[in-house]
Formats: sequence, C-alpha cells, structure tokens
Amino acid sequence: MKLNQLYIVAISLLLGFSSCSDEFQQESNVQQAVEITGAVGDASTRVSGTAWEDGDKIGVTLFNYNSSNLNLPSSYNRQYTTKSGELGHFKPTTLNETLFYPLGQEVSLAAYYPYQAGIDRTLKVPINVADQSNLGKLDFIVGYSAGPYSLNNTTISMSFKRKMSMLRFRFAVTSDSDKAKLTGATITMTGMYTAGNYNITNSDADNMSELSTISDITLNIDGTTLQAEAIVFPRAAGDGITFTITFNDNSTQLFYMPSDHALRSGYRRTYTFSGSENITMVGSALEPWTDKGDFGNTWE
Repeated sequence: MKLNQLYIVAISLLLGFSSCSDEFQQESNVQQAVEITGAVGDASTRVSGTAWEDGDKIGVTLFNYNSSNLNLPSSYNRQYTTKSGELGHFKPTTLNETLFYPLGQEVSLAAYYPYQAGIDRTLKVPINVADQSNLGKLDFIVGYSAGPYSLNNTTISMSFKRKMSMLRFRFAVTSDSDKAKLTGATITMTGMYTAGNYNITNSDADNMSELSTISDITLNIDGTTLQAEAIVFPRAAGDGITFTITFNDNSTQLFYMPSDHALRSGYRRTYTFSGSENITMVGSALEPWTDKGDFGNTWE
C-alpha cells in the first residue's frame, strides 16, 4: 500500500449468489461471488494511522486479464463498506455492488481508497488536497492484483501502494517563550498543485494526471507536538514552492523549498526548524512514508 512497502492482502473466493435486480441477476448467474479476507498488522489500523470508521468505503474494479478493458460494462468502482462491529472488514454496500468472477474468462482486480461516487468508465478518480483537515481522506491508496484469475483460483494476492507524498514540518524549540510563539501558528504552502486525477487501470504504473489548480495550502501547527503535516501531490525537483510561517503575533517568516528537493509518492519529506527570535530551517530528510500506514483489513 506504500511505495517500497507492499501490503499483501489474501483474497478468498467464495461460491454463492443472489439477485435483486436484472443487472445483479445477470452477474450472479456466473455463480462466483467474491469474498476478500486478509490482515497485515493491526486489523483495526487505517491507512492514515487512525482506526477505520463506520462507513469507510473502497472502490473495486474487475478487468479482463492483461487488458485495460472492463470485464463487464458495469464491473467498475463497486462500493465496498466497513461497518461498526467489524471495522476493517469490507463487504459490498448493497447486493448490487457485488462483483462476480465470470465463467470461462480470466480477470484482474484493482481497488482504491477512499471511495468516490460518480466515477465513469474512464476510471479517473479526482483528488483534491486543498483542504487538509482530514488527512485520512487524502491518503490515496491503489492496489492491483494482475492475475490471471478465474473460477479455479481460491486465493488472490493484492499489493497496495501510496500514490501521494507527505510533508512534515518539525519545530525543535525548547523554551516556553518559543513554544508559546508557535501556539496557534500556521504554515502556508504556495505554488503546489491542489487538484488532479488518478486513472485506475489494470496496471501498477503511476497514473497521476491532469494536475491543475495551483493554490495556497494552510496548515495549523500543533501546539503540543510542534509539528504540522500535509498530504500533497508528488512533484519533481524544481523552483516555485514557498513556506510562510505566521506566528500567533501575526509576524511571518518566508522559506523556499530547495529547488533540488523532489516530493515522491510513498515518501515523506521532513523539514526541521529551530531558533528563537528568528526561526531557521536546520534540516531536511526524505524517507519511506511507513509509520502511519500499517494497514490490516478483511474485504469481502
């Protein structure tokens, strides 16, 4: 589920079918419903590092094997949900959302979190990071299970990777006066894309596209941890990104992101600041973004 750190989910296929509409009856006639089970680490841990919540949803799609063609015209972006009492265990939200493996065909599987309604057959999932108030909804995860899979398969393995990048700002101050100055302070990032699409295809390629809308992103500095975090689009090294710290007395300091710093999917870049009267950037680190992504679940 992260770059350089794959989370393998075992998927078990279970016979069984029922119907409640013409479309559901057409699919259920293949007599092979999908039940997905698996766990890695703490089964209650969500991608962003907090527990799954009642009603969290994922989107699942079936492709013809080794193809970007949908297995059926309607076999895309099916909504699976986890509910209170079995958090981390995903089932079709309704019977009509159930995916079935077809007779006489081989297929591949793709899934993503968090689910979005209204995705058409182009499978472009819109992502917008302008609002950073809920990082769990921005931690975009994509999983592929290439196959080929058919009725003869009893288990399927799926690997997930993070497609976004994290920025962390740390303030290494110790005096009460310095800490007080940061209470209620903010960081505004300028020059970053805040909207784009990810194309869910039968591929493990990086399919982020159509980045648009450059606008400011403002973060609140946590007065206890003296940190702020953001989930943003990956970008190549280059000029044009600034960080403005606004302290609680409304004074500001401007910093430039070094032009040789890239933001990579599945990685976290941390900037450390220190100082008293004038804050200075004293360090930077790039590392795999893994400590807030241990993900365990069961999907069916």
